[in-house]
Amino acid sequence: AASVCGMEFSARRVAQLLEHDADEVAARCDELVRGKYWLADAGVVDLPTGALDTRYAFRHALYKHTLYQRIPSARRVTYHRYVARALLRERDESGAVTAAELASHFELGHEHVAAVAHYVEAAESALRRFAPREGIELTAHALTLLPRCPEGPVRLELELGLLSHRGI
Repeated sequence: AASVCGMEFSARRVAQLLEHDADEVAARCDELVRGKYWLADAGVVDLPTGALDTRYAFRHALYKHTLYQRIPSARRVTYHRYVARALLRERDESGAVTAAELASHFELGHEHVAAVAHYVEAAESALRRFAPREGIELTAHALTLLPRCPEGPVRLELELGLLSHRGI
């Protein structure tokens, strides 16, 4: 489940995905860290609620990739949907989540309308940071997802947003 969250993940989020106790998940991750297996300690984070959350990181992308591939496809999609919604809530609280990260999880969760909407936002952000090449790459990828969105005014609005950012 941690491999779905990314190279770095929080014990709390993995516990929520697995419907386990966060302290239990953190303890198991700590065992792996102490054993110098495939996880490293990434520190403790203060949450907006005042609670603490333990973070971990995969020691190498191959570990993450191998574990990710072992998850059944349908479960991976479900996990990505859950992570996308959790990140959306986290972004509302702290603003620390990027639109590109949200877009990626929505895409892997097969929620294409939300993915394209966040790719539009990510392209806009790239343009604000004077990163036109990144904006073009984001819009090009999002345009490949557009046919998977249902016909209608929402799709047209998304297409207009992508093309206008791409034009800039």
